[in-house]
Amino acid sequence: MNKKQKPFTYGYLPYHLSAQTFNNLLHGSGLQERVLILYKVIFNSYRKKHNTIFSYEDYIPIHSHLVEKILGEKKASATINFLVTNGWLDFTPHYHNPENPQYSHTRGFRIPLGYLKLDLFDIGNKLYKKVVVYDKKAINAEKHYRREKRKRFVQNVGNSVLESLINSFDDVYLALHTQEARKLISDYGLNIEKNNYSYLKYLSQVNSRDIEWYHQDKYGRLHYPWLTLRKLCHPLLRFKGFEAYECREVDIKNCQPFLSSIIDEGVIYQLLPEASDLVADINFSTTDWFNYKEMCQQGTIYERWTKHLELSLGAIWKVKLDEYEAGKANKKKKLFNFTKASDRDAAKKAFLYVIFGTQASNDFVSDLFKSFLPDVWAGFNIIKSRYCQHNPSIKNFEGKGSYTNLMWILQRIESEIIINTCVKNLLDMGVTQIIPRHDSILAPEPLLEKVRNELVKAFEEWQLPVPTIH
Repeated sequence: MNKKQKPFTYGYLPYHLSAQTFNNLLHGSGLQERVLILYKVIFNSYRKKHNTIFSYEDYIPIHSHLVEKILGEKKASATINFLVTNGWLDFTPHYHNPENPQYSHTRGFRIPLGYLKLDLFDIGNKLYKKVVVYDKKAINAEKHYRREKRKRFVQNVGNSVLESLINSFDDVYLALHTQEARKLISDYGLNIEKNNYSYLKYLSQVNSRDIEWYHQDKYGRLHYPWLTLRKLCHPLLRFKGFEAYECREVDIKNCQPFLSSIIDEGVIYQLLPEASDLVADINFSTTDWFNYKEMCQQGTIYERWTKHLELSLGAIWKVKLDEYEAGKANKKKKLFNFTKASDRDAAKKAFLYVIFGTQASNDFVSDLFKSFLPDVWAGFNIIKSRYCQHNPSIKNFEGKGSYTNLMWILQRIESEIIINTCVKNLLDMGVTQIIPRHDSILAPEPLLEKVRNELVKAFEEWQLPVPTIH
């Protein structure tokens, strides 16, 4: 009869820090394993997404309460001083500037660079050695740290829906060791390393919660690691209690165009009253707006837009869009390849340039949309030309219009319907096996119909037109 496996976690020991020296100096303190957990937290805090760009020279801000959860309330301060004194940790103290709060910062930590093997071209980097940790106190300390981190995020946001949602993520995991998973990993090269890191390693760290973070942006959208997973990895997602079922997506077709088609003074007053001045006196009852709403509600807007592009530019319409894109080379890090994209993806990209762009005069794509639906183009342009003090974008300057106004409106409405209505209702019903992805929701196959019905009800609850949901 097999014995039950002893609980364990992993800690990280900086690559050039001698294990013998480390253990000798901390012997008898009971802190060896907890310090290894602290090192792991620091290392993993640099990377939020697989392709995050960062430098190990930067300091990682960790609130004192979180450090105390790892090292213990009574020993945290002395332990940090000990590590800093021995050159095993770099530290910047908390700084508070009451006159200019934006310059205040919490304490920061980093691993001394001398203990890391850093190659000039990031080819031979060796950062740490994984160490198995069996110590119960260290394992519990890591759990307390994670709970406190979640708690602090929820307190800062002040949204009970997010608290319930985040707690529900305890039941989600990635099935990385099945035959199907091994094939997917091989087919897509997820195990291929670049700079000593692969997408498979990222998936493993998300799965173990070594990478775990939550963020709500200024527009109300929620971000977290499960949301950032590549779509090709969605079949690997599982929920406890639904282990036999893959997760699928319930999606609002053409979501951003649809939301832009339903805005009028009544909808904005109901869902985002602080933006009422932005839509005041715009005529949303014209034939253009009627046709636009119909196309968006039926989910055919991108197909109709594609036909307009073909009629306006001919068979080489995607080549023309590539030429337009090339003109942005000095403004964008990565250019979109319209020629290689499918017709729908190419049209969608061009469409989003209009919705989320400046609609500048003589802009090639903007002018194409103006010839497609002139009244809709004019409505969007009016919204972007006005000033609203409530738009939290850093590109919203006092007394001036901002092209981010429309983006703010659409994403706030999206968050209100998806998160604060649909997701809230599902959680209240005990349906916790969900992963919201902005304008869609992932769930195990047996729950898809329930999620779909609740998404329809969310629009109906706000007395809004119901989009095409698939």
